[in-house]
Order: sequence, then C-alpha cells, then structure tokens
Amino acid sequence: MSLTGLFGLLYLGLDLFWHFHVRFLQSRAMAIGYYFAWHLVGGIALGMFLYVGFPKGAKALLTASAILFVAFNVFVIVRHLASATLFLCLGNSLAIGVLIPSAAVLWLNQPKKNNQSGDV
Repeated sequence: MSLTGLFGLLYLGLDLFWHFHVRFLQSRAMAIGYYFAWHLVGGIALGMFLYVGFPKGAKALLTASAILFVAFNVFVIVRHLASATLFLCLGNSLAIGVLIPSAAVLWLNQPKKNNQSGDV
C-alpha cells in the first residue's frame, strides 16, 4: 500500500512540475515525452489504487484496460485524431499505466508449477 501512495505522490509532483516548469519548454518533443511519462505514472497509480480497493479484480482490470487501450486507438484512427498528440498521449499512457500493475499482480500471484518430470 505504501508503494501505491508513493506513486500517487510522484504523480502529484509531476503535475506540479508540469504547471510550473515543463509547460513553458521550447522543445515540443520533450514536453510530449514528459506528458506521456507523467500520465503513465498516473495510470500506474490509478491501477494500484484500484487494486487496493478491489484486490480480487486484477484480471478484470487487466481485461478492461486492454479493451480500453484498443478501443481508444481504434477511435483515434477512425476519427483521424492522430494530430492531437497530447490527447493520444493521455489515452495511451493512462491505459498502459493501468495495464502494468494489473499484469504485474497477475504475474506475481500465479500458482507455481511443480516440475516433477525430472527435467532440468
């Protein structure tokens, strides 16, 4: 639970840094990269907060965020919104950020396979 709080505080720190410094950068590529990383951390924090609230829902959260990721990208392609870079970064980074802790929880909590065939 403390890691969840740390990711939440990191997201808030990145938010403050965006409003006071990064948004005034001259380099568009650097600002877009920062924006993606900022919302990726926010998605990770959101995924961890949801897992703390619903500990049995990791598989449902993984499925929902994967469907949201695909649906968002199909929406962007169909509506020709690829030029809206910050909108694209926001949707993709939040969906990927929620996918990461869900996949990590499922991977760490999977049952161990017992290899009794003697193969090394």
